[in-house]
Amino acid sequence: MQLALDHVLIGCADLATLVQWFEQQTGIAPAVGGSHAGFGTRNALVSLGRDHYIELIALDPAQEISSPLAKSLAKLEHPTAMWWAFRCDDAGRASASLRDAGLKVREAAMQRGTPAGTLLSWRLVFVDDTPGPVIPFLIDWQKSPSPAATAPGGVSLQNVTPMHPDPPEAQIILDAMRIRATVLKGPRSGPRLEFSTPKGKLEVAP
Repeated sequence: MQLALDHVLIGCADLATLVQWFEQQTGIAPAVGGSHAGFGTRNALVSLGRDHYIELIALDPAQEISSPLAKSLAKLEHPTAMWWAFRCDDAGRASASLRDAGLKVREAAMQRGTPAGTLLSWRLVFVDDTPGPVIPFLIDWQKSPSPAATAPGGVSLQNVTPMHPDPPEAQIILDAMRIRATVLKGPRSGPRLEFSTPKGKLEVAP
């Protein structure tokens, strides 16, 4: 199973607030993404290069706050590093490989419409998330193009540092996923993100 970083997520309850903050911090205006039907969320996007990107994710006021992610976002008053995702070629094979490594996994299908009217569809693989969002999920884009190819650029990702109050608990799972990253001790679970932007360095904590 070959994995590559696909995207990082920065969340807040309100998308307009999140987009305005990002543009003020970086000088880059994120592109409108779309809504995730059934999940209660919507997003905006910024490319980090040809094959990875930033997803700014927040509540969708047109939907109920029903999913665990939406409930987490509802509590956020400030931009927060929420999660990170790795790209895989086949969600089914990736799930089988992770189960063989002794991990509990579940799959989910998602889709959203773009402002241009294109329907994007993809599959996700979630690993046992007892340690929280320090544990990344996997995404299989199937035949849909990555948002990295069309979102505005100008920002580069310098570092992703997984953080957790009890690093060994999370490190065991990352090692089983064959993700080469060292978990550091921090007050909350999640990835600490460091970017280089036209306005200088930007760091976002979990």
